[in-house]
Amino acid sequence: MDVAISIAFSMPEMLKRKPFMNRKELFKSGLTVGRDICGYEYVVFFAFFGGYLALLLWFGEIANFKIFSAEIIGILCAGMGVAIGLPLASGINAYLLTKKRKKR
Repeated sequence: MDVAISIAFSMPEMLKRKPFMNRKELFKSGLTVGRDICGYEYVVFFAFFGGYLALLLWFGEIANFKIFSAEIIGILCAGMGVAIGLPLASGINAYLLTKKRKKR
């Protein structure tokens, strides 16, 4: 969510600085901002790894517990959310900003 908000706030500024960008260029610029913030997805991986380090250390004892499976599923869903959220936020913003510009 933080990355999507950062993309949403940076794209109007990009359009202000370079007003003749088309939708595709604006979309690519938004993706670049998102990738830079995420650090090519390693930041997300290490954030989850750090948050669940104790859980991973007790892996041998709790591998069969439901909570371990729930946490792993949560990590995978959050990772997919980031992977889907970046292009989605960039695409929606590029569409709305260029549509708004055409009306003027």
